[in-house]
Amino acid sequence: MVYTGIHLNISDGTDAILKQIDELQIDSFQIFLESPLSWTPMKGLYRFESLIERARNDFGVKTVFVHSPYLVHLASPRGSVRTKSWKKLKEDLSLASDLGIDGYVAHLDMQHPEQELVFLEEYSRYLSMISSNIPLLLENVAAAKFVGADPYFVLDVARQASTSYPAAICLDTAHLAAAGFDILQILEDKRFEELALRIRVVHLNDLKTPIGSSRDVHENLGEGSIGYGPLKKMVRAQNNGTSIILETPQDKPDNNRKNVAVLKKMLVE
Repeated sequence: MVYTGIHLNISDGTDAILKQIDELQIDSFQIFLESPLSWTPMKGLYRFESLIERARNDFGVKTVFVHSPYLVHLASPRGSVRTKSWKKLKEDLSLASDLGIDGYVAHLDMQHPEQELVFLEEYSRYLSMISSNIPLLLENVAAAKFVGADPYFVLDVARQASTSYPAAICLDTAHLAAAGFDILQILEDKRFEELALRIRVVHLNDLKTPIGSSRDVHENLGEGSIGYGPLKKMVRAQNNGTSIILETPQDKPDNNRKNVAVLKKMLVE
């Protein structure tokens, strides 16, 4: 079974979020634990505990994911930024372990392949001794010039990193297209079977900007430069247990309902 969900805004409050889950009939969701543009540690852990417990027990939610703040840059060329990012990640993973989270998403914003060794060394140094076992889900990025945009490079990093702490993959379709990758070619690659085994989450988004633009602007499913067909094939290629999370535009009241309906259609056609 593939799980379906959306990114939810924690500032809406527990009751409003649970209402959305019920109305959309989703069984997965993703949240930030704080402002995505803040280093501030999360407060009021009980709010998240209550939300997740009620979502699982009363509304049938199967998987819940947390996305790191956008300020986290684990592969930054600046050592001070990396140190702050790893400390933030370590803090969030330790706190989130009490929430029963199924995975923590962070961008693999690595520019050059020679940065991989430093990344793996720091990954082991900061994460190998923490008590949490929540997998870190490395997400491909949208910048075409970054090696972290290549899903098969991300696969290699995740494979090596998992020897010291659980690592898997979050694959973002809009990021793939923005970086110039053809989703159909990705699916036809002989390595895709191994990639799919590492994917815990797919961020299913269409792209508002041209393919290869390196601009990460999400669009409603089927209305962007990727189109319905390739997105549907990506959905149908996922293994049981994978969660498909929509990060599509929420600027109009009915967008979530429409996009979830499109996703569910993809699963049954």
